[in-house]
Amino acid sequence: MKNKAKWGLVALILVSLAAWGVYSSLPKENKELAAADKISKGKTNKNILNVNAIVVKPQTLSDEIFINGSLLPDEEVD
Repeated sequence: MKNKAKWGLVALILVSLAAWGVYSSLPKENKELAAADKISKGKTNKNILNVNAIVVKPQTLSDEIFINGSLLPDEEVD
C-alpha cells in the first residue's frame, strides 16, 4: 500500500470510531416509559410511571466449601 492509502485508511477508521462513540452517547427513547406515559394520561392529567422492583432481604453469607475427597495438587514444583 502506498503511504497516502495507509493514512486514508487510518483516518477512515478513526472517523468511524468517533462517529460510533458520538452515536452511542446520544440519549435514546425508552419504549416502556413512552408506553407508560401514553397509558397513564387520563382525565386527571397525572403521569403515573410503572416501576419494576425487587425487594432484597439481608442474609448471612457462609464462605465454606464442602467436598468429598482430598485437595492435593496435581503438579510438582522443581
